[in-house]
Amino acid sequence: MKSRKGFTLVEIMVAVTITIMVVGAVASVMMTINRSVHGLSESIDLNIRTRVLQERIAFDVRNLMSIDEPPTSQSFKGTVIDYATGASYTIIYALNNGCLTRSLNGGAPVTVMSGLVTDTNASKYSIFRFGDRIGVTTAAETTDKDKVTAIRFDLVPAATTLQRLGLTNTVNAPFCSALFQLRNRQSSSS
Repeated sequence: MKSRKGFTLVEIMVAVTITIMVVGAVASVMMTINRSVHGLSESIDLNIRTRVLQERIAFDVRNLMSIDEPPTSQSFKGTVIDYATGASYTIIYALNNGCLTRSLNGGAPVTVMSGLVTDTNASKYSIFRFGDRIGVTTAAETTDKDKVTAIRFDLVPAATTLQRLGLTNTVNAPFCSALFQLRNRQSSSS
């Protein structure tokens, strides 16, 4: 009997099968890590955008001189003073079509946050609340613009935003909520 060098077909098939299983397991782990990093990256991005938004709203609200129209749960308009330049400007924040928009001096609204629940028929939705000296009202709207001394906002993410972040089991609760006292409040009535 001759001695043959090499592998049998069975040995090659077993080696290929084991190699495929190892490569598949490594690829699966790498894909899971990639998804986690991507989800974490989006979550961090949302967190940063939310902090910048809070700072922008805080600057505007704290420098409000007057609220120019009766505020609603979905918008408010006021006059803001920039103490660095002494200039004043009109600002409007509005919640509609899944977005929070901001406009200056009657200009076109600019979207500052998207992916929000703004439908007031939803069980939880993004909202502005306005308060007086007693505190922030529990009602969504305060029509007496001259008594507003505090503004609270709650931003509720849409289901698609939660899914993108991998938070599908999370109750639709505000991911950004802040209360601001108006420091420079002046009555807008003459």
